[in-house]
Amino acid sequence: GGLLVDKTHFIRKLIDEDGSRFFFLSRPKRFGKTTFLNMLFRFLNGDELYFKDTDIFDRGNMVEGNGTWLRYPIIYIDFTTISIEFDTTGEKFLKQFRKILMQIANFYGLQIEEEDINIIQLIDDLEEKYHLPVSILVDEYDAPLSKSILSKRTEKQVASVLSEFYINIKACKEKLRLVFVLGVSKLYVLGNGLTMYKDITFNRDYTSIMGFTSKEFEDNFKSHIEDFAKNRSSDYDGMKKDMEGWYGWYRFGTDERTRVLNPGS
Repeated sequence: GGLLVDKTHFIRKLIDEDGSRFFFLSRPKRFGKTTFLNMLFRFLNGDELYFKDTDIFDRGNMVEGNGTWLRYPIIYIDFTTISIEFDTTGEKFLKQFRKILMQIANFYGLQIEEEDINIIQLIDDLEEKYHLPVSILVDEYDAPLSKSILSKRTEKQVASVLSEFYINIKACKEKLRLVFVLGVSKLYVLGNGLTMYKDITFNRDYTSIMGFTSKEFEDNFKSHIEDFAKNRSSDYDGMKKDMEGWYGWYRFGTDERTRVLNPGS
């Protein structure tokens, strides 16, 4: 078991307040990126029971924000699931990438031949079948190009496939609700200067989208800190300071108040 801090107000910010539909966010490893992406998936998938008693529950997940929950089509891709060891041409990567797209197509009951599968076809068919905007969630987008074992030829081919993928996503913008791309580093495959995607890595509105602020830490874990202090014959303030030191203070902006603790460190 474990405790979760309510970060659903950031979903509201992304889908209702920001004005963009294409986002990129970079955070260090083990910083809760996948957990946040899973929360987005549950929200878009209409899994309302997961959001009971959260900030966003009364809003519902529909575009209109009328309190209703509905299942929207989602393309979820985790690039860490693709193995490209011993791939000397990039063909192995392309084959596995197409397999992931086919698995999504099959899950939604789409009739697409594997040799014809591509992101544009997948988006078109999902939108046509459900008459709802499609969302795309990408985890560890930079994983395929972070492998030191890649040959120059393989790296070039993989980068070409990824660049085309993100360009084609943008071409389908009228059929998309939300595109959220997560990774550790910033790579050129997203386009020159990330012009296609809004980079919110150091955006002051999203500094605490992952990790815990000092207030969140104390509000949600006070009793645990007290128990821990008692077991270690320490006082509350000293124990809290020690734990904040263990989990580190990270800052993704210039404001001192935006420091966050990394729960996975």
